Amino acid sequence: MNGESWKFSKVVSIPSVLSTVGLIVFMTMYVTTIEAEVAVLQSQQETAEKKFDQIDTKLDRLLDILITNNGRS
Repeated sequence: MNGESWKFSKVVSIPSVLSTVGLIVFMTMYVTTIEAEVAVLQSQQETAEKKFDQIDTKLDRLLDILITNNGRS
């Protein structure tokens, strides 16, 4: 190490500030996009669950009809 110590400069360069601000803006946009996509997926999941519930109800009615008709035979 030749006896050299670390030296820190108190000067902040404009490119460093701009890149930091750019990264913050980019990450904010990225997270916002992900949140929007998650909201869309949740909506699609709720719609699918409603359709599955409707199908389940219809299948229950069909089974009731089949059981009732077999009991009459």
